[in-house]
Amino acid sequence: MLIELMKNRDKLLPDEEFHRLASSVLDAPPRQAIILSRLLLIQDERFTRMTREQIVQKAVSSGFSHSDVEHWEWILQAPTSDAMVTRFVSSESHQPVCFLNLILRPNAIFARRTSLESLVRYMAKWYTNAEGSLRDKVDPQALRIPIKRLASHCSRSWPDLFPALAQVVALHIQTGIPSAVREDKVYAAQTLAYNTYIPAFAAAPDRLGRQYMHHIWEAQRIILEMSSGLQKPLLLEKASFNAIRLVLVGLRKTKGDRDAAERWSRTWPPYKVVRDGLDEQKDPEDDYTRPIKAGITMQETGYARTPLDDVIDTLAGAAPDGSPTIQTRANLGGLVKRGHKIGPEEIWATNIRATRNAHEAWLVFKERPSEGCQRNHKVYAELFAKLTAKAAETEHYQAGDGRHVVEVHIPNLSDFEKARLQPPTVVQLYKNMIEASIKPEGHCLNVLVGSATHFEQFYKYLRDSTLDKELVEWFSDTSSMNVSQVFDRLPFGVFHSYISLLCRLHPSATADNPPAGVENRILEAIRLVSEYADAARAQGRQHASLLPLWVTLLGRLSQPKGVYSLEHAWTGIGFAALLVYIDVLGRARKSCTIEREVFFYTARAVRNAVTAHYVPLMRERRAKALHLADDPEGSTFMKTHAEAHAEDHAEDHAEDHVEDHAEDHADDLSSFEARYKSGELKPEDVIALMGDILARTFVESTRRVPPLIGEDGTEYSLPQTYHQLRGTEAHIYMQTLAHLSNYPAMLDLLEWIAEEWEKDASPKNRFHLKRAVAAFRALGEPVGAGEALEPLHIAKLNEVRERLQGMEAWPEDEEVEAYVEVTFAASSLLVALRG
Repeated sequence: MLIELMKNRDKLLPDEEFHRLASSVLDAPPRQAIILSRLLLIQDERFTRMTREQIVQKAVSSGFSHSDVEHWEWILQAPTSDAMVTRFVSSESHQPVCFLNLILRPNAIFARRTSLESLVRYMAKWYTNAEGSLRDKVDPQALRIPIKRLASHCSRSWPDLFPALAQVVALHIQTGIPSAVREDKVYAAQTLAYNTYIPAFAAAPDRLGRQYMHHIWEAQRIILEMSSGLQKPLLLEKASFNAIRLVLVGLRKTKGDRDAAERWSRTWPPYKVVRDGLDEQKDPEDDYTRPIKAGITMQETGYARTPLDDVIDTLAGAAPDGSPTIQTRANLGGLVKRGHKIGPEEIWATNIRATRNAHEAWLVFKERPSEGCQRNHKVYAELFAKLTAKAAETEHYQAGDGRHVVEVHIPNLSDFEKARLQPPTVVQLYKNMIEASIKPEGHCLNVLVGSATHFEQFYKYLRDSTLDKELVEWFSDTSSMNVSQVFDRLPFGVFHSYISLLCRLHPSATADNPPAGVENRILEAIRLVSEYADAARAQGRQHASLLPLWVTLLGRLSQPKGVYSLEHAWTGIGFAALLVYIDVLGRARKSCTIEREVFFYTARAVRNAVTAHYVPLMRERRAKALHLADDPEGSTFMKTHAEAHAEDHAEDHAEDHVEDHAEDHADDLSSFEARYKSGELKPEDVIALMGDILARTFVESTRRVPPLIGEDGTEYSLPQTYHQLRGTEAHIYMQTLAHLSNYPAMLDLLEWIAEEWEKDASPKNRFHLKRAVAAFRALGEPVGAGEALEPLHIAKLNEVRERLQGMEAWPEDEEVEAYVEVTFAASSLLVALRG
């Protein structure tokens, strides 16, 4: 009821539904949740049956304090979820659990990491020891909903907070529950909570779960270690074993796993190659992966195997019949959430997935595992996935690390045998499937439409599928229905593929003015995603699935080839694309937390918008540098509007600025378009403001996080932010800062690069970090005009240069020239840099 009334604030409920809720609230006894509901009702003008004063008076007469009720009302009046959290935790007193549930409602949007941090600290304060609210006998089971919801919110934006939340859960089980229940019921209550939260963490990941599965495992490990430290360890139920194994399947290979994978022969089925005496001494059990070892422990505990165990073991390196498979990383959180019924066809499909390439997948596809097992859309889906997968591009990649395929090994066979082993094409396999009266659906349909290269192919797959015919007409633009009318029936994977296809087929901008008759597909994609987000918000759906849609749009808008914009053609391709990008980013912020996810794209969009003005600037700098060489005191370092803006507002990039202004970002972006059209903002103002947003995101992504401190003073370290910059983001950000002439920020980024290099970054990350330093040298060095820099900047540059040179991270002149040749080969900037 509370959540329904909160939705009424965003979009008014129909009169009939609103009055039904109002009547049920008025007739109910004045519990805390009812009082909160009444306080929400009076925010709607349609509610006239009680005044605010009457609601407060009834609450006071029921035993609640006047100050508490006013404080609750103040929290409910907060304009955003982040502001609501700030007000919620501002009091030193305990708040109702139902209020915590309301704040963590599934459709809440938290733009600041500190909001979730604050809620974790709040739970640690009140629910982990005898001095908290559990002292007043709050039912421990009442915490299941807020903890599960907080885990869900962590998975959407800041999964690095999972271990911190797990610390709270562990303390809650270890010390909080014994203070709240009778001694003879403590163990049962602890066991129930233990087997509630381990699966809850495994069920939290969304479609992007593989990227942060290690945080989920760390959270589970903390709870498991807590149990081991108890006088009587808690018993794991079968569901908890499943949850642990599903998380282990989603982790990256260990060093031992990678070494074992190197020993597989290149033939199929593979066998272990003995490389030396150490390999010869190994037992088969020595190469068992972590999921398989956990499965053995599960069986030793007394639990029987289920089909789910066969799926997990197959992905972990061993098929049900004992034959080897390729260890394959997978996000199987959906199996925990939805409890899919698993049959022999699903296990067969998993066997096809656990191969290295389409050739091996085809061999498994042809071999029926049992007489009664029939190929279905799931079996075909995995072979389609292998046929459409891209080849791995790096030597470090091993089969099973992702969806990429690796090199095919063809033994010395006759041409006839090679042809027999050759897998079919997608067209041939699709024809075979349709002739077998198997229609594409689910994952199979997602794979097919995701591989479509033109609309006719896309529509053909839809027409042949099990999809609702009205939906097929809707995708074909022959239906008058809008997104909200088909939202409940719209498969996310198909919709996302359609948006991706619209973005891919949108024509590249080759001139400021679009040719006659050009189809503006990107605007159609923006409209559809916006309507989809509105429908999701109106129906109170969770917003985790919206992120891939917005990322697809923003990725396309930020590409160097740009997009045509009929409204802003005269401003130039790059700036016109930036205006559209800003509009889309503003819309995205209303439905999900996205800034750190698209930091790379935002930096690239700003760089593209400035490039046309940056080329003549570089030529002028070259000339200025030559003049300074002859007359060192004759000039000063040239400033653009963006550079002056950056210097005037340098203090704005501090951490407190990030906290104070995070809530205003969406309003800033939503007003950009109108302010620009009215003439209030000039192009350089827009560029400078976007530079500020990038700087704030950089600070928030790299700031140090204080520890979680328990009531006894114990410190539990919180990990640094999940969305930390990598070398790829640092490289594009360095280019953007150079285009903005923000030299102080470039030095700050150089300093951060030195810190990252010292952390023993991966070879791939170091490669891109060094490219960022090369970008600084190519674009940021004031070309011999060192005397024009502030003494503070010169000292900072010398210090960071010395650090980077000591780590061999400072590129030499030859490396910088090679970087310029490769990076700007197709750009007019190349001539300007050469002078």
